[in-house]
Amino acid sequence: MRAYPRVRRTVAASPGRQEDDPVRMPAVLLTVFLSPFLGFLYLGRLKLAFLYLFYGLAVILVFALLYFMDISSLSSMPYGFFYFLLVHAAGALHCANFRAAKPEKKSPEISYRRAALLLSAPMTGLMGLIALITANVTERMQGPSMAPTLQINAPYLVNRYAYRWSEPRRGDIILFTTRTGKSTIQRMSRIIGLPGDRVAMRMGVPVINGEPLERHRLADCDFSTGFQTYPLPCFMERLPEGGTYTAIAQSAPGTGRFDNHPERTVPEGSYYVIGDNRDAARDSRDVQKVGFVSAAQIQGHVYVPKVTPDLSARLTGAY
Repeated sequence: MRAYPRVRRTVAASPGRQEDDPVRMPAVLLTVFLSPFLGFLYLGRLKLAFLYLFYGLAVILVFALLYFMDISSLSSMPYGFFYFLLVHAAGALHCANFRAAKPEKKSPEISYRRAALLLSAPMTGLMGLIALITANVTERMQGPSMAPTLQINAPYLVNRYAYRWSEPRRGDIILFTTRTGKSTIQRMSRIIGLPGDRVAMRMGVPVINGEPLERHRLADCDFSTGFQTYPLPCFMERLPEGGTYTAIAQSAPGTGRFDNHPERTVPEGSYYVIGDNRDAARDSRDVQKVGFVSAAQIQGHVYVPKVTPDLSARLTGAY
């Protein structure tokens, strides 16, 4: 019986199918884990690479501006991060449907791939920085305890890693927690007493190691409840190291609930904190609810933006 050679049948792949493109999968992985810019750069698609680069930067910039200018109710970093992830997802799906660009000269796509791989290291660092900032940033003041420094609904930045490598300093504004029954409350105050300091209150003025803080009367400050604004008496207080801040005292000197208390020594590993709005703050003067704040209670160092708008709306953050 005569044998015939077997003929291998081949079917031409359609232009839209990408199964045989070995460059596509690394490009998709670069898009998912780092940036659509790197993915399309790896494919040699420069126009699409820079399109996604500019779009991603625009999303971050717009949401950051919206947050700090408080223009939109969507103006918060979580929304910006969500849209940033959408850009990555869309870029990955887009990238999965493209082959590598055909070389016009002597394999320029190899240079594109090398550039994409070389840029992946700094891009990884940038993504880590964005994640770090996202973990640290922005909350909004809920209560009046730190007015006028932080009005209700004003944005503030929190560095939750600040005290891992350094000790809190006098004058720092900190975010800390207290326990009330089974609930945990997040509060904010200013450190004025360090471990070993002797702190007292006399007629509403803090006394540190037997010396009252220097205090000067200022013009009335605008105090916002979130719905209305009215003036309150303001004072400038100077710390022993020379730093100054503004405090509000709504009641007459000596008539406030915590305007007077005897001298107490701050234990090791703890701090004496006080709110800038003396009649509305719950701080170390309130022995029952707060008392001395231990290092374990401190959640981070608070940085106050130079512009803190005074608007009513979302009440989330610290008291």
